[in-house]
Amino acid sequence: MRCSLYSMLPLVVVLAGCGASAVIQERAAENAAADARIQARGLPVLTECQAMFKSPQLDPIRDKVALALTGPTPMALLIINSRPDEQERTALIAWADARQRCAVIARRFFAALPLPPSMDEGLKERVREGLAAFINQGQRLSNSLTAALYNGQLTFAEFNQKRENTHEKLLAALHSWLAVLDAEDQAETLQRAEAAQQRADAAVGLITAVACAAGSRSHFVQAMCH
Repeated sequence: MRCSLYSMLPLVVVLAGCGASAVIQERAAENAAADARIQARGLPVLTECQAMFKSPQLDPIRDKVALALTGPTPMALLIINSRPDEQERTALIAWADARQRCAVIARRFFAALPLPPSMDEGLKERVREGLAAFINQGQRLSNSLTAALYNGQLTFAEFNQKRENTHEKLLAALHSWLAVLDAEDQAETLQRAEAAQQRADAAVGLITAVACAAGSRSHFVQAMCH
């Protein structure tokens, strides 16, 4: 019996470290790995979309609109009071087509987004569906504004300002939504951590009780018996 009790000591030590902290550390490692995978797989998507916007078909409007919104709209684009001519309207159609093809690629990327393995499956689905909805909404709003510009209802300056305002509101909504999902994810991780800690504590308590009842002479076990 003494040999079997001694063999339990390493198990007690391992179990003591397999509680909440282990779950949290494992999830942190998963998050880091998922972030790396997302960036690695997202880069080709970004590169492909950027290549579409380099098409010569877009040259007539290249200096009149922000083909890809990556920051505040330059002042030079907010003071163009002209409306598109025939050549520029043709370029607007080509631009809308490029955005549509880019959106298809983005939706495909989000549908297979490599999220952390331990994330709740329902939450994963909500993340993927929500990101796809963001792409769809952005596409609809951009197309609506582009149509107004094409039809002469807006000047380039008005289009650029409205597009920036719309984009900012959409991004703000996306960030708020992601913050809610992140909070839910953290709460779910903490629940799993607490459950793991309870299981670890119970296992350690059981093994310790058996060892104490058997009268183990190990100083380690004796210390745990007090």
